[in-house]
Amino acid sequence: MNEREASDLLSAYLDGELTAAERSSMDGHLRLCGECRAELESLSRVKALTHAAPRKAMPADMVARLERRVRGESWWSRLMPAPRLRWAGAAALAGLCAAALWHARAAREEETLPLEALLAAHSRSTAENLVPTDLVASNFSAQLAAYYEAD
Repeated sequence: MNEREASDLLSAYLDGELTAAERSSMDGHLRLCGECRAELESLSRVKALTHAAPRKAMPADMVARLERRVRGESWWSRLMPAPRLRWAGAAALAGLCAAALWHARAAREEETLPLEALLAAHSRSTAENLVPTDLVASNFSAQLAAYYEAD
């Protein structure tokens, strides 16, 4: 057995999980390899300290929550214990969701601008911005209007 194989099997050796053939091979390796013996001793100390550590009891509310989860009891069934109340609660929740969606849709429609007005405003703005204002008199629009009316 090489060092890597032995290192991989040390925990199983310590726990007594090896077959008889693996155990005898590991015994032979441990007689020859000081590094593996030191690692086995270290693992043995960790295992002893872990077993000697004080145990704490789980809080009662945590135990109750775990038991509810194991039984599959949902928050909804705790909130609405009677089946009739569950259906009524589900219907009320569905109605509330529908009302919220309807309200959101109506509010969105009020915020929209008509496309024609938006395009007309854009065209006016584009036409007005073609003439630089710093090169033209402030009454240029009035002069243009008078020019075209004169014809």
